[in-house]
Amino acid sequence: MEAMRSARRAIAPRAAMPGLVLLAGLILVQAFAPARTPRAQTFEREVVLRFLPPPGPVEGYRVLLTNEATSLATALDVGFVAPDADGVGSTAVILDGAGYLAAMTAYNAVGESPPSNQIRIAEVCDPALCDDGNACTADSCDPAGCSQTPLPDGSACDDGSAATQGDRCVAGACAGVVPTLAVQAVAPNVVSPGAVDIQVRGIGFSSGAALRFENGEGSAPRVRSLRLVDSQTLAARIEVRVKRPARTRYWDVVVSLPDGSTARLVQGLRVDP
Repeated sequence: MEAMRSARRAIAPRAAMPGLVLLAGLILVQAFAPARTPRAQTFEREVVLRFLPPPGPVEGYRVLLTNEATSLATALDVGFVAPDADGVGSTAVILDGAGYLAAMTAYNAVGESPPSNQIRIAEVCDPALCDDGNACTADSCDPAGCSQTPLPDGSACDDGSAATQGDRCVAGACAGVVPTLAVQAVAPNVVSPGAVDIQVRGIGFSSGAALRFENGEGSAPRVRSLRLVDSQTLAARIEVRVKRPARTRYWDVVVSLPDGSTARLVQGLRVDP
């Protein structure tokens, strides 16, 4: 919303042809734009134009609008507008959030006036449309439109990759570290008591890897056999034991290597009664 200052410029009457006299030009004196609630992807606002009516008989007015971004020109016939008690007329138009140039003309049965002085209606920023999809920027509106400000380095984020860990913002971009060892999934990850074959999936697995289950309640599943399929897969047969009273339990899945490195998938295995 932007207040417009008065701009008074008289336009002398002139004849279009003998017998026809154009009305004197109008003078726009103010425009303001209270924002409306955004709808879906369309931002609407009501702009009120105030003007000094010309002398002589007037049958109606036209608002001449030019979109600054597209140069598209539109003429809106707003009909007759009676002036207020102070002698100033006003008419409202509905616009989107783009910037516009506006002028007016008056008309009657014998002709139409030249355009009035031109004013600029500033664009309006819709915060709902400013999201750039970057988790490391703060999206907002300022007088120039949408603004994206980088978050401080080290802010938590998600780079969208399951292969990285410790994702943090750096210079307005989200970046994670690819670990040398990670447990990413267990299939199946829901088991019942008895002997069960599972696969542990991740990265960095090697010969001599060990598998264990921690931080659950009751007796931890026992690893009966473990085989390295490749650097991303371990195949295991585990024995899930019953504990009374029977109820659902969760276990961390932990893989360790001979060099002492470990990786953990928190509550990666669920045991149902």
